Amino acid sequence: MSWAITENTVCLVTGASAGIGKETARGLAALGATVVIAGRHAERTERVAHELRQSTSNPRISHLIANFSSLDEVVRLAAEMSDRHAKLHILINNAGVWHQHRRDSQDGFDDTFAVNHLAPFLLTRLLRHRLIESAPARVITVSSTLHKLSRRIRFDDLDHRRRPGWFGLAPYAHSKLANVLFSRELARRLEGTGVTSNCLHPGNVATTVVRDSRLLSIGIQVGRLFLLTPTEGARTSLHLATAPELDGVTGGYFASCQQQQPSSAGQDTETASRLWRVSQALCRLDDRDVRRTEASTSGPKDRYEVTIRYREGVFASYAGLPVRTYSGVFRVQGADEVEACDQARAEFEHLRRVSSVAWPRDIVEVLCRRLD
Repeated sequence: MSWAITENTVCLVTGASAGIGKETARGLAALGATVVIAGRHAERTERVAHELRQSTSNPRISHLIANFSSLDEVVRLAAEMSDRHAKLHILINNAGVWHQHRRDSQDGFDDTFAVNHLAPFLLTRLLRHRLIESAPARVITVSSTLHKLSRRIRFDDLDHRRRPGWFGLAPYAHSKLANVLFSRELARRLEGTGVTSNCLHPGNVATTVVRDSRLLSIGIQVGRLFLLTPTEGARTSLHLATAPELDGVTGGYFASCQQQQPSSAGQDTETASRLWRVSQALCRLDDRDVRRTEASTSGPKDRYEVTIRYREGVFASYAGLPVRTYSGVFRVQGADEVEACDQARAEFEHLRRVSSVAWPRDIVEVLCRRLD
């Protein structure tokens, strides 16, 4: 079956109430597709949906509301999308933020990591079966060339509590590397289903993504003569969504509508697989893409041995002391590995709080095995 955009092609574009997402939705609507735009602000998103219906003469444009700072709202968005449409052919993970200073998401994660990575990870997982049922289908994730500034996924500091970054650059680049790795691992896991996964750098675009940084916002205004417009920035997203010659192309990183090589860190398959597992645990998902809403308090419990590897924190290195790595072993009971790890972490945090040691402990890795 050749790839073609028709009125029966159902698309979901996140972060589509402004900027690149809005222009991506406009491009898909102009081709006649059925387009659902998702945004944070109800009034603005509804207004954009109305504007796009008028400008494209396409009545098949609707909107949904979700704040990606809340994983519960991502779950609700996926449920509403599934209830509204029996098919989903194109999912464009476009929504993103850049915070000048670290802030917590509604679930207690670093908000940059939550919105830019965990939210699209969770949304895609929850819609994965719908995409497979609708195949051929495409998942497109908007990353950035700034992913090359992050040399590795910092599993020991996903929340960037110790490395906040200058004007939010480090957390943003880190989340964009996560986008590349997620897209790559998704392609591997969807192999043979008819669903492809690719990611892209949209170019240096004058958008509102840096609105939280006054200095960077001023820079965007000054540099508008040299930056791409949102319409130009949407071209690669639209190319990945619509080009017939990309039928079957998956696991790629694109810029300027051409496939390019991401950073070496973005090609690390072992890290991509590990990030998938960690993200799954953080989102409380199981392998069937079913989300556990809260820790189980009833039902059968299994015995687990959880090993938490940790090291002396920054105060030790400041004091000129050697930074050593230690391990703590916890025997716990839980309904699954996620609950077991949660309980072990809680015990670890309690021990850390009551410890008389002057420096904090930084978790490096959590390993879990079920005891027979």
